[in-house]
Amino acid sequence: LVLCDSLHEALPDHPGPYLSTAGVYVNWMQSHRLSQFQEEVDLNAQRAIDTGTELLASSDDPWLSFYVGSAYGYRALARLRRHNWIGAFLDGRRSNEHLNTALKRDPRLYDAYFALGGYHYWRTARSDFLRTVAFWMRDRRDLGLRQMQLAVDHGRYIRNGALHGLALARYDAGDWEGALAANQLLMDTIEPPTNGSLHLRGRLFAQRQDWPAVERTFKQLLTKLTVRPRGYQSVGYQVECMYWIAAALKNQGRIDASRQLAA
Repeated sequence: LVLCDSLHEALPDHPGPYLSTAGVYVNWMQSHRLSQFQEEVDLNAQRAIDTGTELLASSDDPWLSFYVGSAYGYRALARLRRHNWIGAFLDGRRSNEHLNTALKRDPRLYDAYFALGGYHYWRTARSDFLRTVAFWMRDRRDLGLRQMQLAVDHGRYIRNGALHGLALARYDAGDWEGALAANQLLMDTIEPPTNGSLHLRGRLFAQRQDWPAVERTFKQLLTKLTVRPRGYQSVGYQVECMYWIAAALKNQGRIDASRQLAA
C-alpha cells in the first residue's frame, strides 16, 4: 500500500495506481478471508474505470484498456460476493470487451489472458444461475485453461497470480496432478508461500490421501493465520485448518490427538 501511495503521487490521473491499490485489497481479503476492505476495492476500481475511460477517449494505449478491463473484473468479483449475479455478469462482459481490445492492439500483452481465462473457466464451471437464465452460453472451460496457461508462460507481471489461478481451476476440474504441478511451481517461486497456495496444497494432498503432508501443510497455514493482528484474522479459516489437521491425525491412527483438536 505504501508503494501504491507513491504511484498515486507520481500519477494522480492514471488508472494504474488505482488498479494496483484495488488489487492489494482484493488479495488481502482473499488471503485471509476478510471482508472489511470492500469499500476500498469499490472506490479504487471505480476510479480506475473513470480515469482510464477518460484517457481512452484520446489514446489507444493497450495498457489503458488492460487497466480498465481489470478494474471491471475486480468489480465483478465484488458483486459476486454480494450475490449481485446480473451486475457481476455485466461487469464481466465489460471486462472482456476491454481486455480483448487490449489484445487486438498488442497481441503480446499476455497478462490480459489471465483475467479472460478465469472468466471463461469459472463462468461455466460454477455459474448454475447463469446457465439457467443464459442456457445458450457455451462451455468454455478448456479455453479458459489454455488462456491462463498463456499468462503463466508469457505474462509480464501476472505469472504468479496466473499460476495460482490455473492450479485452482485444474483442482476444480479434477486434474489433481496438473493442479499440484502448478502449485509446486508457485511454491518454488514465493518464499514464504502464500496462504492460498498452502490451502490448495493441503487439499491436494488430501486427495492423494497423503495425511502426514496434509497435517504438515495445514499446521503451517494455521501458524500463519494466527500471527495476524487482531481484527485481521478469520476464525472460520482457522477452524477449517483445525478440521483438516484433525482429519489427518485420524487417518494416521492418532485418534486421541484428533479428538482433542476437534474438541
